[in-house]
Amino acid sequence: MVEALVKIPNNQYFIYSVSPDYPQDIFKRKNVRLINLYSKSPRNLYLLRGLISNILGNLPFNFFSFVYKMGLFPLIEFLYKISQRGLIALLGKHKLDIIFFPSLTYLSFLVDIPSVVTVYDLGHRNKPKLKEATAGGRWEYREYGLTNVSRKAYKIFVDSGTLKENLKRYYKIKTDKIVVLPYIPPSYLNIKITRNQERNILKKLNLPDSYIFYPAKFWPHKNHINLIKAVKQLKTKHIDIKLILTGSKAADYSTFEEVIKFIKNNKLEKDIIYLGYVDNEELSVIYKNATAMVMPTLLGPTNIPVYEAWTMGTPVLYSDIRGCREQLGNAGLLINPKNPKDIADGILKVYTSPKLRKDLARKGRERLKLWDNKDFERTISGVLKDFKDENATRNN
Repeated sequence: MVEALVKIPNNQYFIYSVSPDYPQDIFKRKNVRLINLYSKSPRNLYLLRGLISNILGNLPFNFFSFVYKMGLFPLIEFLYKISQRGLIALLGKHKLDIIFFPSLTYLSFLVDIPSVVTVYDLGHRNKPKLKEATAGGRWEYREYGLTNVSRKAYKIFVDSGTLKENLKRYYKIKTDKIVVLPYIPPSYLNIKITRNQERNILKKLNLPDSYIFYPAKFWPHKNHINLIKAVKQLKTKHIDIKLILTGSKAADYSTFEEVIKFIKNNKLEKDIIYLGYVDNEELSVIYKNATAMVMPTLLGPTNIPVYEAWTMGTPVLYSDIRGCREQLGNAGLLINPKNPKDIADGILKVYTSPKLRKDLARKGRERLKLWDNKDFERTISGVLKDFKDENATRNN
């Protein structure tokens, strides 16, 4: 989003970064100023808050849920403003006309600045049994935040028509307030990696000759267990299929230990390979050499690994659930994420048919062309133009 914004001329931009990683080239522009808010202290505080929330979420009495359910919102907002007082002061000092938030945050409705807020999913509404979306006060936190964002934001960005319809249904938002802004093909993957680089990475990671791939953090909704059960079913039929896993095990209500225990109990150590964190070059090679990317997620509507796989020419097997179906179109195979046998059947279908793999890779590349960087930039530019026009009308 930052890359798209700074290409729009005649604007001054302040980028408030809470991450040590940001595109250096952007800040060479005269109309862009970086305000670096990253430090180890906030990062450690964030991790500690997540740990405490996980613990409290499993207790019979939950303080966070209690505070929200008692309707103590003035207290919540007061504490939030205290914790963010430095940033709030900066926002006021810079006299911003509009501010873009890349994710849901209370700050968007607690400051008196018009905002554009990106909403990624409504997991707490659509999948209320998922702990990572609802427990430890998460349901109440998200619901209060979305209710206020829906009321106060100038515009809300969503990645799909499915999410737009859900927002309208749950929060009674006017259609023109919600702007569909699909993801663009990832630029961080290296589609031109050399054969020599590829060989070195394959050797370094000790990857098997053929494998399926699932890149996902170990949240419960990522549903690793059913994918591993599918691999086990194939193995019992003497079908040798390896599974490569990447992604952080440090997730809310992480299933990592459960997954590792299942692998050991079923003697699948040689069939399931967990690599942990991999860099973008390594990720590119893993995708490029995978027989398929299999994603049996329980939550949509949109997931980035699908775009990554299409970018690298990798066939996709994806959950047959609302939102995911719309993202996939005809550029992959749909699988029932709750049924290991159906997942296994889909894997086998792709594994045994080079023609099908080639066809799915082609359809994936074609689907990426339906929405590109120019479309992304045009949509954001249109939102800014509308904002300026409306302001000019009010001031005349």
